[in-house]
Amino acid sequence: MIMKMYTAGSWDSWCKDIDAQLHLPEAIIQLIQSFLTRKEAASTVVLSKPWYKAWLTRPVLDFDEHDFPNVVQFLNFATTSMERYHESNLNIDTFKLWMDADDSYSFSRAIELIVNALKIGAVDFNVELDLPFSFPLPKEVFESKPLVELSVNGCIISDVDVICSRLKSLSLLMVHIEDSMIRRIILNCPRLENLLLYNCNGIDEVNVGRMVNIKNLCYYQGVTTTMRGKIPLIRFEEKGSTAEFCRLTSLLLERVKIDEMLFSDFSSKFPCVKNLKVHHCLGCVNFDISSHSINSISLAHMMRLKIRLDVPNIHKFKFSGATNIPLLYVVPAASMEWESNIALSCWNNLRVWWFLELNDFLTNLCTSKITLGIELMRVRDAECLPEFAGNFKPMVENLTLQVNSLLSDGGVALADGLCWSFRPKFINLHLNNTKDRRSHTITELQKQSNEFVLILSKKLMYPVRLQDLEQANIEILEDEQWRPLDPITFHNDVARMEKDVHIRFQLSWRQH
Repeated sequence: MIMKMYTAGSWDSWCKDIDAQLHLPEAIIQLIQSFLTRKEAASTVVLSKPWYKAWLTRPVLDFDEHDFPNVVQFLNFATTSMERYHESNLNIDTFKLWMDADDSYSFSRAIELIVNALKIGAVDFNVELDLPFSFPLPKEVFESKPLVELSVNGCIISDVDVICSRLKSLSLLMVHIEDSMIRRIILNCPRLENLLLYNCNGIDEVNVGRMVNIKNLCYYQGVTTTMRGKIPLIRFEEKGSTAEFCRLTSLLLERVKIDEMLFSDFSSKFPCVKNLKVHHCLGCVNFDISSHSINSISLAHMMRLKIRLDVPNIHKFKFSGATNIPLLYVVPAASMEWESNIALSCWNNLRVWWFLELNDFLTNLCTSKITLGIELMRVRDAECLPEFAGNFKPMVENLTLQVNSLLSDGGVALADGLCWSFRPKFINLHLNNTKDRRSHTITELQKQSNEFVLILSKKLMYPVRLQDLEQANIEILEDEQWRPLDPITFHNDVARMEKDVHIRFQLSWRQH
């Protein structure tokens, strides 16, 4: 066999050669075109008549106004394409539409395209109209029996008949929909496997207890959405008790209300969940999660949580919170590699108890590879216990510090407290040395950030109480490469750089 080499720009040559040698069936050509972008697929029509015919009869109609110089040409092309399919008695599988319908004429034409797509058999439906108002979704959409997948953005869904019993995937993004219509969809779409509700309004309560076939459930409410209206309640009940979701593998909840007892007896209710994400949800601060199926957990809350984890197959644990560090207990499991990613935004002064709680929290995660990020927002003071040899100091793979407040002592107590709580292998800091355009000077906060780096470097490069610190180096990131800095002169070197600077300390600790 003679192998030909094709360059990145010789796609047309490759297609012509393949077409000439294999005489590809139309279905195979359309499959190839389906993996290409809209423009790439359209460009294949010049290769040969079979490729041109395959493109004209492809089962995927993907209309995007961005691909056309103006809306008139776009609408003419879309309308002509739809008419060709209708006149040739051709059906489609997938219909996608994005357009900026900023006037009544464009809007009415867009609605015609949606209705006509349903008439020629579209089962996978994705519609996004960029409008200055929410548009009413045509009732024909939920009356389409063949419909399998539906994704709509920015519309109003009124109470209409729901006949699409084959529907398996539903994504509603920034949609206005009432409780009664949600209930109707759940009751009349028993095959529903994927449900996404993103920044929807009009919903007070959703009960997903009857969705026995659900595999992926995501309910997300953004900050602005929850500020404008009520926080919706999501229930998982069937006949007064929590239902069992035997097929659910992914559960993602953000800024919704949930029941306090949702996570009790977790493995019985959700025996197959692999991915769990609960961020800033009201009603539940206790998480007792026991599961052999879970491999990823992400929790976030401003209040103090109580977390108990019995998850022997966990791969990744993430937590994001404020000054309130969770009470955590991890049930010991068989040795396996897993990661924990912790992000703390501190808005209050850091007292002794905060460093104690941080030490306890990280100690419970010590069997994982810990990545820790600490952002100081309004912290003025920090205090810590004196260093002593009795407390266990868990190893942290990577610590990222961001100091956005002026510390009364320049950061001495902060540096002491962090070294008392754990042992980091790397400490990353970002310094902004860019001068103000008007005063041509750096701010007091920028000056203190530089001062804190100097304090931290003295503690690490010339340790007195850190008896288990074997080696410390300081590096700077330049041109995506880490370069060593002289510990004696680095502070002056960095201060002279009028730009954002990323430096890190690389530390080696004696193993106990």
